[in-house]
Amino acid sequence: MTAAEGYLLDDMISGVTKRYQDALVPPPQLLYVDSHCCGSSPSINTFKKSWPELQVRLDIWHFMRRFNSTVTTDTHRLYATFMGQLSHAIFQWDQADLTLLKTAKRQELLKEHITNPSEGDLMR
Repeated sequence: MTAAEGYLLDDMISGVTKRYQDALVPPPQLLYVDSHCCGSSPSINTFKKSWPELQVRLDIWHFMRRFNSTVTTDTHRLYATFMGQLSHAIFQWDQADLTLLKTAKRQELLKEHITNPSEGDLMR
């Protein structure tokens, strides 16, 4: 990163933190990033100046790619199966949340005069 890019990034981060402050909105507690989740980096350090309690974590897509790269390669015949199973293990629907979502969607469809929406209608 050049010095000019670093100053631009600092200005952008300062702008974001100022918007939160001006709006009287509490700062986020968690920030997902695609890199520099461990240790320090100039951009994360800039955020932490304004938000010292901020926790930084690697986003799930990049986590899966890093995890996967240590186990197999994308040319392996079981790669797609492995990634599918890994994704399934990580992303599970909470049944209570899913029920609430379906109820809300059913109400939305009924307001649009779609009577008796099917399970497929709700899931689409």
